[in-house]
Amino acid sequence: MTEKERTAAWDEVLETGRWLNDETNRIIDELQRKQGKEYRIDDPRNRPAFKEVHEEFARRMKAISKKYGLIKEEQ
Repeated sequence: MTEKERTAAWDEVLETGRWLNDETNRIIDELQRKQGKEYRIDDPRNRPAFKEVHEEFARRMKAISKKYGLIKEEQ
């Protein structure tokens, strides 16, 4: 992997992390509005709200890894 590819991969990873942070904050804000004082981040009832975002994050990270050859293909 060249330095240019390494930099490009790192930039994509950082951008994906920023996206995850923004989406997580958006969901938290929405849950806080709906639940008010009852809101707790570790409440198991809130897990489904984050499921889609976590799946998309995993998909994006896997695509970056595959694009730059960062992980071995699954058998």
